[in-house]
Amino acid sequence: MADYHRPLSLTDGLGQAARRIPAVSMKMAVLRDGHIGIGERGPSDPFGEMRILLEELVRDLSWDVKNGAQDLKLAVQAIVDQDAAAQREWDDFGSFLDQGSGIDPWNDEHERDTRERP
Repeated sequence: MADYHRPLSLTDGLGQAARRIPAVSMKMAVLRDGHIGIGERGPSDPFGEMRILLEELVRDLSWDVKNGAQDLKLAVQAIVDQDAAAQREWDDFGSFLDQGSGIDPWNDEHERDTRERP
């Protein structure tokens, strides 16, 4: 039974739909004289095959949605992590640049920058 205090997630809703599909049948609804139309059960056999296919398609869609959401979360986290690493590297390089080369071209000594870049 659905919890009406909490909205269903998309995967929960798809799961519920897939579980309910097998309960849908045309067998009793189309029973009739076998000489009418395509027999006494009418289109119920092809409908049953379609029902099985529909259930499998909905279950597969539920799996895709659930795992697609996880894939998206991991992709976003990878971007955030990469951005954080790039920001740290940029900050370190900014500190290096802020220190300058250590060379004063206006004095009379010949100097060399011996510092290592980060």
